[in-house]
Amino acid sequence: MIIMDALSGYELRYINKITKQTAHNLIKEIEPEYINRIITTANNVDNGKETIIFSEEFI
Repeated sequence: MIIMDALSGYELRYINKITKQTAHNLIKEIEPEYINRIITTANNVDNGKETIIFSEEFI
């Protein structure tokens, strides 16, 4: 079995169309491990160092 670290086009479209009424079906369509990994990653974003790069283009 190959574990992919990305969502298929179908899964992305499904997530894009989720409403409050259909959110309970998410776990039926997307693997729980993937959902947990995304939540963990999102929660850890604030813990890391941030670098902001400002740039301006002169013509």
